[in-house]
Amino acid sequence: MKRPPENVQHRGLPKAPTSIPWRWRLKLARWGRRDARQYKSLKDFTRTHAIIEIDNMIRSKQIDVNFWLEIETRSLVLGNERIAVDLQQLEHELEEDLRRTDSTDRERARTAGRIASAQQRLANFEAQLRSNRQQGASDRRMAEQAMQSFTAFREMMVSAYTRYRALHAGGNIAAAQAEIPEFVPVPLTVLPQFDDELLDIPQAGVGPRSHRRPAGDALNPTNGAR
Repeated sequence: MKRPPENVQHRGLPKAPTSIPWRWRLKLARWGRRDARQYKSLKDFTRTHAIIEIDNMIRSKQIDVNFWLEIETRSLVLGNERIAVDLQQLEHELEEDLRRTDSTDRERARTAGRIASAQQRLANFEAQLRSNRQQGASDRRMAEQAMQSFTAFREMMVSAYTRYRALHAGGNIAAAQAEIPEFVPVPLTVLPQFDDELLDIPQAGVGPRSHRRPAGDALNPTNGAR
């Protein structure tokens, strides 16, 4: 069974600690002392077993962040898909009502009622879409911060390990820090519909200028032939 994240944030969001726990400091010191004997040159970009283990641990945590983001936004994505289907059906119904040429006041009033109801449903759909996008964007930003926290934590861990290794090898600590191997983090899962740039962009066909929103005269049952 997969172990749960050690640092639980916001319903399971993994987030790295802001400092190195004491148990990790002991382990890094032990690794640094061991590798000072095994790797004689500090100016060596070879990834030691210690660095490989640190990087694998960090990437595993970043994969957990992506998993959290996908779980958190799954219902939002499905909700938006359902709204898109409902909007398509609502558009079809509105187009039919707007093309109607009612001949009596009763028929015009009935049609106007359906249009008003459809407009209210449009407003509800738009509000739900906006809410879903804002929540999804908020989740994405939290995941981005969590990803960055693990990248920063990796730098702290490798820096401490390299410092311990330099001390035991009698080398220059500043030079050792400059030789820290580059880390390639796990990319954050791409969720285009939750980009900040899209938060204020209405769904296609929905909005105050949409043909789905008839002008005020279209709702007036007194207009047209009697």
